[in-house]
Amino acid sequence: MLPNEYMNRRHPAFRDDEDDDTDDELYNSPEYDSSDMSDVEEISSDSTDHSTSSEDSYSDYSASNSDGEIAVVELREDNNGGNNGAEPEVRDSEPNQAPVAVLVNNVQENRDHDDYVSPAAKRIRLDPEVSTLPRQNVTPEPADDDVDKCSICLDTWDNCGEHRLCAIKCGHLFGHSCITQWLNARHNRCPECNAKAGPRDVRVLYAKKLVAVDTSELNKVKIALKDEVDKRMKCEKEVESLKGLRDYHQREISELNLKYRELEKKYAESLQRRSLLSIDTSAPLEIVKTFDIKSGRVTIYNSTHNYLYTSSSKSVYRLFMDNMTLSPPYQLHNLEIRDMCFQPQGENTLLTVGLDKKMVLVDVRSSNMIRQIQTDIALWSCCWSKNERNTFCVAGTRGIIYEYDIRSFQKENINAGCDDKSPVVSLHSVPKNCPALLAGGYLSCQLQSCSAYAAKGSKYAQNLINLKGPFTSLRFNEKNNHVILSCRGNEEEPDIRHLVCSLERNENQVNFNVVHTFKTGSSAKFLSKPCFVNLKDETLIAAFSESEKKIKAWNMSTGEEQYTFPYKGNALDMCSIENDGLFQAVLSTDSLELYKSKQY
Repeated sequence: MLPNEYMNRRHPAFRDDEDDDTDDELYNSPEYDSSDMSDVEEISSDSTDHSTSSEDSYSDYSASNSDGEIAVVELREDNNGGNNGAEPEVRDSEPNQAPVAVLVNNVQENRDHDDYVSPAAKRIRLDPEVSTLPRQNVTPEPADDDVDKCSICLDTWDNCGEHRLCAIKCGHLFGHSCITQWLNARHNRCPECNAKAGPRDVRVLYAKKLVAVDTSELNKVKIALKDEVDKRMKCEKEVESLKGLRDYHQREISELNLKYRELEKKYAESLQRRSLLSIDTSAPLEIVKTFDIKSGRVTIYNSTHNYLYTSSSKSVYRLFMDNMTLSPPYQLHNLEIRDMCFQPQGENTLLTVGLDKKMVLVDVRSSNMIRQIQTDIALWSCCWSKNERNTFCVAGTRGIIYEYDIRSFQKENINAGCDDKSPVVSLHSVPKNCPALLAGGYLSCQLQSCSAYAAKGSKYAQNLINLKGPFTSLRFNEKNNHVILSCRGNEEEPDIRHLVCSLERNENQVNFNVVHTFKTGSSAKFLSKPCFVNLKDETLIAAFSESEKKIKAWNMSTGEEQYTFPYKGNALDMCSIENDGLFQAVLSTDSLELYKSKQY
């Protein structure tokens, strides 16, 4: 076998690891002759020649095959000239030539040694990839912590899900959710190199050598966590909503409890009144119904239509006596209503006056306003004439009394020469059949004086009443031509007095003849008005005693006290009603109470 043929067979590029045993047999076969290596030229020098130039010496050997391929092997020798422990270094003579390694070093001398080893045992096996390819500088791989982490969130990449591996056009790697959020936030730059990039440059990578953490279970846990967080937020919102609903219901319950306590208190007072009335056999009245009317001042009864009208600050209420129902309030004035009255003929027109210097005419059949008239004074009282159906009078501050005709609505001052400038608190018309005022006229009650105005043609003559005030109200009863004049206490009489007087005329002077005097205590903070209770055979006088908190009634003929019953409120006005029985309405600052007589 030729050396070149042998070298070609022994070249690592033409052999496999499984041929090692075959090669060993070839070295030991009889066909192998060492004389065939005559073509191999030994290129060496004595170790002594190289020892002078360096600590180590090298022996260079080259061999050539039939194609002229040459491989050079450098063998490092120690200073003693031996090659024990030497490390061979392979050099290629030409870049494109296949390497051939031959280790020859004093073969003849080595054969004489006892520990001689054949050249086959000293053969060097070269890796074809290392020997055939040029050397390259290998950069050390970075640590796993740096490779497998996203530089934005510093978390490992996933092999699936939102944080899977992706890259942009500059080549840097990120988690898909992180770089997408980064670019969508108008950061059109790479977080690593600051190169321009956009959301369209994101590419998902499928790398075989990527060591990605299996986060499928982690993703499931994250999804479950997100669901739980959403459920918790939903529950918290529901809790907040329920808390608001609870607070609303608590406030509503508190308001209802307050109303319940108020109603319970009123019910207890009502029971107490009924018990007192049932115990007191002298009280012939029983309460029928109570209406919640605030800021009341005056109440009057319309016998033609069976209505009870009651004022409430700026408005009026209408009570239907047939079914005991109350209509909604109807506002007529801008300030408090002070007095009301019905037209005597037919009782179809209601006249109201108030502190807003205005008088209003209302049709009671349709509840429509007929007309309103503005005056120059605050009005306190009013009345319809019982002699002229188209005439009415109004009075107010400064003691002024105006008479109007509804056909022309022209006014006339009937008391221009009056010296008393106090407000007119009560005003009543006297018919022509009255013995004291044969031609009819008006009765006026001011805070400091009382007057009777007798008609003389189209004019009126004033007659000053010889009684001392101060006065709070005046009532006239057409049935028996009597008046009730209520007075506050003065130096001579400290008690509240209700004077029952008859109208008398002495020559040209009209006087009030006092028949009875009824006292109701010593204090009166409110201007309370008494009333007449007309029965079949007799007349009663009902009045409120503020100091005793009682309503008392006296017989006008005998002067005896007829009955009494307690009243917790502050009665401002009372009205007698005859409709399928005898009723008495009591108006206070807080309510309207209706009583029915048990005897009449």
